[in-house]
Amino acid sequence: MAEDNEIFSKPFSEQRLDDLISSSSKLSLQDERIVAKQIGRKPRGVINVVKRCPSNYPQLIMNSPILEDGTPFPTIFWLSCPVLKKLVSRLEESGWIKILKSKIAHDETLKGEFELAHSEYREIKRHLLSKKEKGRKGEMELGICGIKDIGSLKCLHGHYAHYLATGKNPIGRLVDGWIAFNGDCSYCDRWPK
Repeated sequence: MAEDNEIFSKPFSEQRLDDLISSSSKLSLQDERIVAKQIGRKPRGVINVVKRCPSNYPQLIMNSPILEDGTPFPTIFWLSCPVLKKLVSRLEESGWIKILKSKIAHDETLKGEFELAHSEYREIKRHLLSKKEKGRKGEMELGICGIKDIGSLKCLHGHYAHYLATGKNPIGRLVDGWIAFNGDCSYCDRWPK
């Protein structure tokens, strides 16, 4: 737990974003086809593949906060892996969003880490936007998954994706512990490369 506190005490920096992007891989045409199969549509606004599974398929992608046509896109980190999405969906279906909302409300440490995760997410968004796009105040104030009210919680997928990308989301950390997925599967092998 001391390691977690150390992670949360380090502020976000443009260098950390540069490191995250440089350690990621560009979305190839093959990746684009696989991600389209994974998410059920052509991906939009993808900057790169942040994380791959042990079989080398995209597992997590990074999106631009503003799409090419100017549409806001609130989810910077997108969980594309169908297996992980299903596991997280099971948690949501079991009522874990409500349970976690209550936990955040009553646990000051978790609440502080949760607020810091939202703050960092907004900071990442600011660094990804052009000067012109930064003038769009409404989108800049939204946190993870487009949340305006930081005391609110929705979409465990978005929090888990943020955690997998940065290691700095307490809800995503809890989700990771609960699903305990080692990444060993062959689900995406069914699609031709």
